[in-house]
Amino acid sequence: MRETRVGAPVGHQPSANPHVVIPVQLEPAVLPSYTIPPSVDEKSVLGLSARTLSASQLLLAPLPPLVTGLLPRTGTSLHGERLGDLPSVYERIGPRRHASEGRRMAQDPPSRASAVRKDDPPNDEGLSAWYSQAGVLDLAWLDHPSRHHVRWRQAQGRWVMAKRRFSGGEALARHLSNSPPADLYVSTSAWLDPVNLPGLRDETRPPPVLLDHLVVFDLDLGPFSMKRLETVRKRTSDLITWLDENTNLVLLHVTFSGAKGFHVVLRDPDRTPFELPDPREREKAVREHRQRLLERVLAEGHAVDPTVTADTRRIIRVPGSLHGRTRWACTVLEEGLIHQPLRRWVDTLPRATDAEVMPKRPPRQAKK
Repeated sequence: MRETRVGAPVGHQPSANPHVVIPVQLEPAVLPSYTIPPSVDEKSVLGLSARTLSASQLLLAPLPPLVTGLLPRTGTSLHGERLGDLPSVYERIGPRRHASEGRRMAQDPPSRASAVRKDDPPNDEGLSAWYSQAGVLDLAWLDHPSRHHVRWRQAQGRWVMAKRRFSGGEALARHLSNSPPADLYVSTSAWLDPVNLPGLRDETRPPPVLLDHLVVFDLDLGPFSMKRLETVRKRTSDLITWLDENTNLVLLHVTFSGAKGFHVVLRDPDRTPFELPDPREREKAVREHRQRLLERVLAEGHAVDPTVTADTRRIIRVPGSLHGRTRWACTVLEEGLIHQPLRRWVDTLPRATDAEVMPKRPPRQAKK
């Protein structure tokens, strides 16, 4: 029979139990059918030196000090994972539970309720009340909502990317009913697979197939106030007039963002860039096509956000969703309303009961 060496005690110390002796030092012994890790510098991986212990002596040794002696200062388990500064297995188990409490090991994952972090704020009742309204979210302006990527920011600030498709606003609202978002967004692009999108520069995965891309212009001017928003309204009105006179774009709608400005959403009837069969080349061509349009708009002096229009990975607020800071709703405006003074219709814009009051003028900046 093959012999292998394990730790054995030499010398003893008294214990609280007079019938039990505790080994104070462990050294290798001779036992059958036990294989220790390979030796390193004439010592085993367990850090033991070479002497022997009879089988009877080993079997009579109390289990806790024996096991803690076998794993004295290695920093790893027998499986190789790091243990760090965790206490011994006997200290982690803790007191025995009563049978009526059920069996639950210390290493078991926490329950769903206990998994919430202590510093997480409580569920926002205002958000829950808002998103429980029937038909609150509007995705009907999209030809195929299930082809668009959805993303949101939770009340705690964490971003979440949807792991499924949504057929429309009702389906999205149901999905979010248990954890309503602080901010909710949808992609300006339609994809063959909108769920598992690789990054734009990710070459380790097949490129996504771009099916469509809306033309979006974002105009805003802070801080949040009637005066600044009226300024942006005039700029948006001028942009729409220019686009109508100088392009073939089809206006879908204009939305109030819920804070400092407006989104102009249009459809491009020119499908030339989408005729390219290679997905990577197709997306590149669409971005270049949008960039040329953006440069024309900027050259005419329109104050649009230059990072939005040509970005095929851009997301915009979902109409009907609340702006996380102001609690005013992102709202699709009635046709022609953008060309009328803000004071005539600002009070009709939906908002939560705890929405921020829109001041008439921006706050004065302190003089330096």
